[in-house]
Amino acid sequence: MTETTDRGPRTIALSEPIVVGGRTLAEITLRRPKTGDLRRMDKVTGGDLTKTLWMIGTLAELSPAEVDEIPADDLPRIADVVAGFTGTARE
Repeated sequence: MTETTDRGPRTIALSEPIVVGGRTLAEITLRRPKTGDLRRMDKVTGGDLTKTLWMIGTLAELSPAEVDEIPADDLPRIADVVAGFTGTARE
């Protein structure tokens, strides 16, 4: 797994590649969220999973259908990166 250690974007290797816009991606890069992203996430209807998936799509510039292609076993690592951006990472 490749993850940067600075406060900038984080790149996470996927356990298997996904196809995005005709390109095959072996990793995704999440930019740091802005306050506006958090405000928009608060308006997303659904539970924590729905909001987390929305935020992953927003930060990685992926459509909901593309986010749905991310291997499920990669989701906890990606969600931890998202939570780490806002100081809500799991212990």
